[in-house]
Amino acid sequence: MQVAGQALSAQELDSAPRAAFDPKWLVIGRARAGRYPLWGVMYFRWWLVDRISEIPPRHLLSGSPLHAIYLRALGDHAHLGGLSSLVRGQRVPARELWEGSPSRFVKHLDGLDKKARIHLSAGKAAMELALFFFGSNLVSVVFFLPVFPSFILIDWIDGHWLDLTASSVSPILAGLVYLLIAIPASAVLVLTTVLASAAFRWIVLPRLEAGSWSIHSPVYYGKWLGNQIQESSLAVLHGLYATVYAPWWYRLLGARVGRGTEISTALGVVPDMLTIGTDSFVADGVMLGDERIEGGWMTLQPTVIGNRSFLGNGAFVPDGSVLPDDVLIGVQSKVPENARMNSGDTWVGNPPIILPSREMVAGFDASLTFHPSWRRRMARGIVEGLRIVMPMSVVIAVGY
Repeated sequence: MQVAGQALSAQELDSAPRAAFDPKWLVIGRARAGRYPLWGVMYFRWWLVDRISEIPPRHLLSGSPLHAIYLRALGDHAHLGGLSSLVRGQRVPARELWEGSPSRFVKHLDGLDKKARIHLSAGKAAMELALFFFGSNLVSVVFFLPVFPSFILIDWIDGHWLDLTASSVSPILAGLVYLLIAIPASAVLVLTTVLASAAFRWIVLPRLEAGSWSIHSPVYYGKWLGNQIQESSLAVLHGLYATVYAPWWYRLLGARVGRGTEISTALGVVPDMLTIGTDSFVADGVMLGDERIEGGWMTLQPTVIGNRSFLGNGAFVPDGSVLPDDVLIGVQSKVPENARMNSGDTWVGNPPIILPSREMVAGFDASLTFHPSWRRRMARGIVEGLRIVMPMSVVIAVGY
């Protein structure tokens, strides 16, 4: 889409994502080559298709065999590195590795398949698809069940103590009372979701070790289910991230997180393989140690973040990365190879380049930064606890 030129190309129209039932043919039909006015009728039809296609929870299929159908469209044995981009119309040839933004050729991938790919019969492939479909629905149910204890609590309080539905209380006053009741009910919802998700994670997948497994193995399936729990938690437990409670959530899932570390909405986390030191910071959208899948095999390596290191928004940390202490990775930047990093480094961009110097801010007392007093910690815990439960409390109160 060319916003600056106030136009929309036909190629962009044809690239609109497709849901299970493709709305493109109903709303747009076959797009003709040309340029269309921004905010015009054709733009609106393209926008509508794009919005409809976002309704299905496609993240629940990510990593499953169905996702491979889309990936094959990129080319046979073509590899695009993490945090890389392809210009529209650009093509990655077979058995080549491209990286960077914009992408550039890196090397030929001779002997890509280091292990023999396991081929399934038609019957086993169909059973595998059904198993992943069942897993997607199972994860949805896990995040839906905690709703019931919350509403049971509200109904019990109302029935035994208040009886608002049967009294002549004004709707405004009743709404305020329900809002107050909904606060502990929302806390129950969050706590139940956290505990149920963590229990489900440990049931389907005991602690992982570094190594390689076939994508058709039970280990991969359990790992995939664990990923779906984390991805789905972003919707239900979104308020939990970037709070003092986030490290405890990752610890429940199996990660080793040091004291004073702040974690926002990290993606691709393999908890068993992740170790973060003390007083580090992980910003929004960081791809943190995602597993590598190549030639039909999943490879897991430990990812280690040192003490007081900073990962900027949208940074990419490949699995197997080991960051020394006091390392800063910039926004939308890729972590370099381990051998290139030293304590105190600052890296930006993709491919990453080192900044020889940057502005350093000093002179602040540790009680205002890394080591606040217990009063400040308690105040923050209360405020962030309300931030987690209040949005859901309002929704529940309005529903009643």
